This record gives sequence, C-alpha cells and structure tokens, in this order.
Amino acid sequence: MVLWVIALTIVIFLSLLIRAGIIGHLDGSAEIFSLTLAVAANVLFITVGFVVAEITRQWWSIPFAVLIPLALYAIELFGNGTRWLLALNPLHGYIAANGQLPDSSAFAGQCLVALASVLLLIAVAMSRDRTRSAVTIGLIGILAIVPLVTGGALVASSNGQEWRAQADAELEWTTEKKNGVSVTVLSTYTPVLDQLTSTWARISDLTSTSDLAFTSLQQDLDPTYDPEAPSKTFFRLDLNPRAADIVSSSIEAGFNDVSACTPNDQSGDFWLQGHLIVQSWFMDRRAFGSNVSIDSDPRLGEGLSALFSLSPDEARAWVKEHPQNIRTCSWDYADFEF
Repeated sequence: MVLWVIALTIVIFLSLLIRAGIIGHLDGSAEIFSLTLAVAANVLFITVGFVVAEITRQWWSIPFAVLIPLALYAIELFGNGTRWLLALNPLHGYIAANGQLPDSSAFAGQCLVALASVLLLIAVAMSRDRTRSAVTIGLIGILAIVPLVTGGALVASSNGQEWRAQADAELEWTTEKKNGVSVTVLSTYTPVLDQLTSTWARISDLTSTSDLAFTSLQQDLDPTYDPEAPSKTFFRLDLNPRAADIVSSSIEAGFNDVSACTPNDQSGDFWLQGHLIVQSWFMDRRAFGSNVSIDSDPRLGEGLSALFSLSPDEARAWVKEHPQNIRTCSWDYADFEF
C-alpha cells in the first residue's frame, strides 16, 4: 500500500511539473507550498481510495472513491459561497494575476488541511479493525485537529486569496528598445519580451506617419477601459499571463483602448469584418483565428491579403488615411480594395 501511494504520487506530481513546463509562458520560480499542495492533494485522494475500499470491501468502492475528487473538482468549477471555505478544497484553482505574488501562508494552510484530512481518514480506517487500540486511534484524531484548525485559520485569514499584491519596491521592471520603440514590462514577462517588442515595433512602424503613432509602451497592472471614450492611440500594454498567445492578446487589448466598435449608422457595411482584418494585419497574422465565426465571408480573406500585399510605404500611407476608421470601427469593403 505504501509503495503504491509513493509511486502514484510521484507519477502524478511529475506529470504536473511536465505539464507546467510545456504550457508555461513566463519566468519565475514556483511557490514551494503550491508544489507541496499538489503532493498533499494526491496523497489525500489515494488515501480516500484505500479507506473507502477498507471500509466497504465491495467492488463499488472504486467508482465511489473516484467520484469524490470529481465532486471536489465540480465544486471548484461551479461552487458558490464563502470564498475561504471554498478555498479549503485541495483542487482550488490558483490564478496568476499581473503584479501579484503567491501567498505562502494560504498555500501552507491548504496543505495542512489536506494532510489533516489524510490523518482523519486513517483514523476512520483503523477504527474498523477491532485489534487497533482506541488510544492510538484517538491520538491520530487529535493530531489531525491541530493542522486542520491551523490550516483553516491560515486560509480564512487570507479570505481564500492565494495571492497578494506586490508592493512598489517588489516590482521588477524590464525594458527593451527596438526600431525606436521602448517596451517596459514586469520582469516575469522576460521570456516573451523580445516577441512583444518586435510585434509592437512593427505596429509602431505601420502607424508612424498617422496620428496613431507611438514610441513607448508600459505594462498597465490594473487596466480599465471606457468603450465609449477610447484613447487616441496605443499607450500601454495589458498582458494576460493565462492567454495562449500573450503577444496577440496584448494587441486585442490595445484595440480596446483605441477602437469603439459599437454598431451605428456610420459603421459601414463591413464594420466588424474590417475591424478583424486590421487587427489580424497588425498581429501579422495571414489567417484568422478559429474563434472568428464570420470567416465564411470570402471578402475577409481577400481584404487581409490585400493589406499584406502593400509595400511598407503603401502600408504606412493606408494607415495614415484610415485612423478615424480604426477608432470608430467604421469600415466599407471599398476600404480594402486596391
């Protein structure tokens, strides 16, 4: 039994690390207690399986034991209620946010609750064996109470928040300059900084002769948007660490700063299609993403190809002629006919 617990925990834990390495975009070391929580959760669920099998000694103990972590996962996805109470769930999700740091005490509390639950389950399993000493079982139960109360208090004290805001002195910024454009982001984003700078330098070049021109961008850690009153140009970076493509998502966010895409009488007969074409062009994408549901219109591809066929001088001249279209999201198909 012990060998199975160790083997399964190692396999699952390594799978978590490998997965994190494959999908990870950003820099920074892992929070030690978050890694410990992964181990504690695995030990807990394996213990659940053994205890259920020990108590029931029936074949249905296997699906029943599997349903328990699935139920906790469902609670994490759909549960409503007190935040810190939901955070006691060992499958409670951790979301990395801009300008945030993992809160070690919250993760430590979750670890203590998970391990205390293991001790309680062991005490329950031992109580089924009449040869076991009641004193031993009681002692294990008492030992479980201390980490359970301590862990619950730690989680409650942070109200279930597994992160804390960084102080200004803790923020580390990194700046890169390329082709006359300066990009400043948190040092966490260093792995994507070169791609960010190159992409936004291209956009800067496209807008350089228009009143959309810009020469510097800095990451905004708490961005807010006013769709009714967008700014006159690109001026900041809104970076989403959970995005599949951080650079592309920053451009989409940038258009939220510049473009007001509410349909009206002046939107033109190609308003949203034109917006998607320009956005994809700025992203240097020659094909639309899978989330574009109107790509059945063949004119979308034709318009995008037309923009990519322009020479650098022609591209700058085209942007110079259409800043108001970009800001108001007002387009006609004729805007993409050359």
